[in-house]
This record gives sequence, C-alpha cells and structure tokens, in this order.
Amino acid sequence: MSDAHRKRARNALTRIFSRGLIGCVLLSQLAAAHEDHSSRHGGFVMMFLDLHFELVVPPEGGVALYYSDSMRMPMPAAVVSDVAIEIERADSGIESVLMRISDSGEAWEGDSNPVTQEDSIVRVAFLFQGEPFVLDIPYSVFPDPEEMDMEMDMDMDSEAELPCTDSCAG
Repeated sequence: MSDAHRKRARNALTRIFSRGLIGCVLLSQLAAAHEDHSSRHGGFVMMFLDLHFELVVPPEGGVALYYSDSMRMPMPAAVVSDVAIEIERADSGIESVLMRISDSGEAWEGDSNPVTQEDSIVRVAFLFQGEPFVLDIPYSVFPDPEEMDMEMDMDMDSEAELPCTDSCAG
C-alpha cells in the first residue's frame, strides 16, 4: 500500500472515530437529560411518552403542574389539555381541583385545601398529543418542603457573588 493510500485510510478512520465519539457523547447527554427527574419547582416529577411533568402540592394548599420536554426544556402549559386533579383524603373524601392555565402560561394551577395526611392520593389526568394519561400519586412520595427549602438555600449559598473588578465598575 502506498503512503498516499495509508494517509487516506488513516484520515478516513480518524473521521469515522471522531464522528462516532461525538455521537456517543451526544447520546450520553440525551440519556442523562431523559433520565433527569429532578424537581425544578419543588414537586414530584414523572414522564409520559416524551413529556416530563412536575406536580407541585405546596403545604399552604393549591396545585401546580409544569411540563418539560425529554431534554427538560420548559414547555408551555398548553402542550396538554383536559387537565384534571383530584385529592383523595381518607377522612374527607375527594376534592376536585378546578385547573386553569396560569397567567404566565407556564403551568396549570388550581386552588385546593392543604394536603396534610401522608395517606392522601393526588390523582392527575390530562391529554397529551391525543393520548389520555391518568395517575394516582401517593402524597407520601412528594418531596418534603422543608428539605426542598434547605436544598434551595444550599444552592444559593454555592452561587456566591463575585466581587466587581475595575472593568465592571461603570
């Protein structure tokens, strides 16, 4: 084999290897984002098809439902329709929560009584791309609001403000 043929073969292998390596890196990033079920709003995160949703039930009452795509990029609330929420409490029956899209358009929200019993069930239902989704979520699996506050405080502490240098001091 001539030197020119060896050089072309080596260049071709380098291109194939680098494209394959880039593809592997992109696939691993896609998988990591797809598996990211961390809370962005203090709620419980699940997936339906390629849609992540986060159900938030604050201690003071109310319900909010946020949506993001498979890469966890926020999506407008209007990406789904026919949203229905029920809160089933052992001592007082079922509360149906009237849901509406927030003024900002980023979430569905509704007013409800506070959920205080761990054995309560939060039932969520909606239509996404014509497909119905219904899920009963035990209130006991929701993140503890006090722990979420501590985590957010720690995140803010880690983002210490950098001092202004001469270049940014007007």
